[in-house]
Amino acid sequence: MTEHSSAFFRKTFSNSERESIRNTFASARKRFAVSAALGKRLEHDFGMDFKIMPNFVRDDFFRIPKIRRDDENFVFVSVGYLKKIKNQALLIRAFAIAASTDPSIRLVIAGEGPEREALQLLAGKLGMYGLVTFTGALDRETVASTMAISDAFVLSSSYETFGVVLIEAMSIGLPVVATRCGGPEDLITSRDLGILCDVEERALADALLCCRKTFYNNIQIRKYAYDNYSEDVIVARLTQEYADVVSVVCHQSQNTTE
Repeated sequence: MTEHSSAFFRKTFSNSERESIRNTFASARKRFAVSAALGKRLEHDFGMDFKIMPNFVRDDFFRIPKIRRDDENFVFVSVGYLKKIKNQALLIRAFAIAASTDPSIRLVIAGEGPEREALQLLAGKLGMYGLVTFTGALDRETVASTMAISDAFVLSSSYETFGVVLIEAMSIGLPVVATRCGGPEDLITSRDLGILCDVEERALADALLCCRKTFYNNIQIRKYAYDNYSEDVIVARLTQEYADVVSVVCHQSQNTTE
């Protein structure tokens, strides 16, 4: 059983749903959470052990070359569904603060969702027309190519159990700026990879400006993503875990037959 849902942080389950979930967890031979923060929450709520098993990046992202633009702007890109839990409103407000200090920065927000109109209005109200671009929904290939021509990735979620888009960005070589919202704490393990900050406007604005001024080794970031989150690495780990379960079940079945 592998659990991904951020609903455990938001506590949106009914009592009957929680009981059903508890029974499912209890019946599993092994239980995994995609991040340490989620695992800790599940262990606290259900009194069961959870191992950490992260998501992986599809191999095609590692084949995308990082492209150097010929302008002097610094482009942050954010990819995600435009809804309140992703907190793009916080990102826009923080970006406006940062842009008042460094007018060379730009922000691309890729994705669609119920908050799009409100977010566009907020960007306009803060005078960010021309600095913030909304692309709408993009297919997988276009997301990758948009990341490839950007300088850094930013995630501003209130809650995130993992954050696949972060490791996708790192697989292309981008440094990442992310709020401390659960999953990112497992992924950004060094200042060589990016910056973690509190879920707060000033903190995020400062992180954006710090990222803008820092040199990052794109090749080193890509290697980190491959060594820890590539398909080969995670599938090998999962295969071993499943093989262990099968071995135990077969052994128990043999003992019962005897």
